[in-house]
Amino acid sequence: MRKNMSELRDAEGAVAKRRLCGKIASLLMTAVAAGNYVAGAHPIEIPKENEWSAQRVGDEIAGEDSWRGFNRAMFGIQDVIMDYIAKPINHVYCSILPKPLILGIDNAVDNSEYPIRFFASLFRGEGGCAWDETKRFFINTVLGVGGLFDPAKNWFGIFSTDASLSGTFAAWGIPKGQSLILPFVPRANVRDCVGYALDQGLDPKTWVDILFPTGIWIGWSATLWPNYLATGFDPWNAHVKASSDPYAAYRQMIAAKSLLDERLAVYNYLNEFAANQAGTRRPPVREPLSRPHGLKGRWRDVAGYGPRAPAIDTLRQRLFVPTRDNDRWWMRSSVFNGDFAKDVEVRSVAVDPDFPPATYGFVPGAGQRRPLVFVIPGIGGEYNANSTLAMAELLHDAGADVVTCYDPFHWRYATSVNKRILPGNFPEDVRRLAGFMRAVIDDLGKNGLVDNPEVSVVGWSMGGLVTAYLAELESKGELGFTVGTMLAVNPPVDSEHVLAAIDSFLIPSRSWTREQALEKFVDVVPRLLVWDELHFDATPDISEEDAGYTVAALLVATLPELVGYVEHAKPSVSFRQYFERYVQDQGRPEGSADLARHVGLKTLESVLRDNPRVKMIHTRDDFLLNDDDRAYLDNTLGDRLTWFSAGAHCGMFYTPEFKQEVFERLNLARD
Repeated sequence: MRKNMSELRDAEGAVAKRRLCGKIASLLMTAVAAGNYVAGAHPIEIPKENEWSAQRVGDEIAGEDSWRGFNRAMFGIQDVIMDYIAKPINHVYCSILPKPLILGIDNAVDNSEYPIRFFASLFRGEGGCAWDETKRFFINTVLGVGGLFDPAKNWFGIFSTDASLSGTFAAWGIPKGQSLILPFVPRANVRDCVGYALDQGLDPKTWVDILFPTGIWIGWSATLWPNYLATGFDPWNAHVKASSDPYAAYRQMIAAKSLLDERLAVYNYLNEFAANQAGTRRPPVREPLSRPHGLKGRWRDVAGYGPRAPAIDTLRQRLFVPTRDNDRWWMRSSVFNGDFAKDVEVRSVAVDPDFPPATYGFVPGAGQRRPLVFVIPGIGGEYNANSTLAMAELLHDAGADVVTCYDPFHWRYATSVNKRILPGNFPEDVRRLAGFMRAVIDDLGKNGLVDNPEVSVVGWSMGGLVTAYLAELESKGELGFTVGTMLAVNPPVDSEHVLAAIDSFLIPSRSWTREQALEKFVDVVPRLLVWDELHFDATPDISEEDAGYTVAALLVATLPELVGYVEHAKPSVSFRQYFERYVQDQGRPEGSADLARHVGLKTLESVLRDNPRVKMIHTRDDFLLNDDDRAYLDNTLGDRLTWFSAGAHCGMFYTPEFKQEVFERLNLARD
């Protein structure tokens, strides 16, 4: 218990209610937030027997949107205020007040809202929750200096319920009614908006405002709005504004949080975790694979990795984040913040004047020999995503200049570099990518940021496959610039096997009812939220089946955003359906069963075998590989291939052994 409480204290309240939304979005809702159709869309029927994709779950959580016109107008007001008023205020506020004080004020505000949670718990018949809230209030008020600190959680393991009257009404069985979005009201339907209004009647700050108004303003609590922005602005910017349809992203995100709150999901799991029950749903630790006899590639073990099921180990990629990612003294919006993300210069370059400029990130290195390394993330990856920045930091620390890109399957990339053509025809996609890379090199050169650099490429998962196709283009003399090492990490080999593997993870969801799908969300997401912060035993406390569903849902999640922005409709599609419906029309009449002959590493055998600049890092237990794939890679690449004994699909990125292997394969020396 003592160890768990220490870990929970170090999490710095990451599951507090105003910061929870961003974490929810980053798990299952980020890329599928546009579950509603945009204006002018043509709905595509989703058969009932289809899998419960993340988008479909999100649609059910968000509900009908019959008042869409009004709701979008209300969201538009909030969006304008956030962009032109809240954003500059937030930058100034966060540059004046240090992070510990901002978080302390946030804790004190939360402590003052005790009556809301107490009565909401009592009215729903949860006496234990009401008693926990009472204990928290008195402990935090006395020992926590008026609530600035949270000793109730950190010292005594008593957690907040985040209960509200909105959740009470839901527990009573009151229907949620139509979707209703009002500016700065964090609720997504009529029932919850009414509950939120009644919450304000139980909030002591409201009575302070009434009894002691400040000038012509509503009252004292208005002075807390900058602090609300400080804790909520980053999730808004990272997950709502990053979507192709910010309104739909916001509506789905707050509806998802409301569902977790009304089920007391995070509170219940935190109590389970604190009681040392975590780990009961995970498969037992298995022995790492041994080096196969006759292996031609390198072999690397990972000390203390403790592999479990491949799907669970795949989720460990979420541990691959920049080491400078949580400045202790300043919020991300502060000019004094020292997170690595603040070192990334956001730039844009026009690849084609008829299409929007393409955004990319650039981080100058500090070494004497400064190669320029392009970082291409996995499917749906962004230039400023955690894993992309973690790789950029790794290379930057070794002295390289680094360019971070969107993955070619990201909707923003498709609308600029891919010229609104849906990706999947890899030879053509990569030709356009090479044009983007040439434009970036020219842009950096003209601005004096690089000078005739030695270019290398690092890509993983789908980005690793893209890297291999770049090597094919280079072998034909069509790349347009000189390239050194092209490092592909965990690239898929056989497209048909990849489609089957991902589909297999989603098969169990075909038998779910609507309520079972929502219960699965309520059960799994809190486990991932807590694990995201605590990293207990390196793996989340979920079953192999739940991990497989989560991995598949996250992989497929990018497709609705991609199709929706280009085609003006956002269907819930699997990878197989995506290639059948959208890719085969690009001059390729074959169905998905024939994709392996056109997309995958087996079409690039001569390039992989004969080009010494192509190198690869892979794992023997990657579920996207079969035995034939492993033999093909080992025989084709030989000692230019490194096999890891554990890690599944990209689940070993955070380990020192992987980082060292990247340095060696790129011939970099860490300063």
